[in-house]
Amino acid sequence: MKKIGAMIFIMMIGLSASFSSNAGGGFYGHRHGGSHGMHGNRWVAPLVIGGIVGAAVYSNYANSQNVYREPIYVQPPNYVPHYVITPVQPKAYYCLDYGSYYPQVTTCPSPWQLVN
Repeated sequence: MKKIGAMIFIMMIGLSASFSSNAGGGFYGHRHGGSHGMHGNRWVAPLVIGGIVGAAVYSNYANSQNVYREPIYVQPPNYVPHYVITPVQPKAYYCLDYGSYYPQVTTCPSPWQLVN
C-alpha cells in the first residue's frame, strides 16, 4: 500500500510540474507567432526529473529493512538463604571396662556411655 501511495505521489508531482510549464507565455516571453522552441516536448523534462526522483525515493524505501535488536534478558539475583550455624557440642564416648574414651579404645565389652 505504501509503494502505491509513493508512486501516486511522484506521479502527481510530475504532472503538476508539467502543467505549470504550460502556463507561461511561451519561450522568451513571446505569446504568439513564430517558432521559438519545442512546443510539443514540454513534458519530457518533468517526466525525466520525476522518474529520477521517484527512483531515488523508491530505492531508498525498498532498501530499508527493519532491524530488530536481540532481546536482553535480566537474570534474577541468586538468593542464598541465611543459615544460622550453631556450634556442635563435643560428644565423647566412655568405656567403663577399660576406663578410656573412644577413639583410644575401639571396642568396649559393656555399652558405651555418652559424655557431654
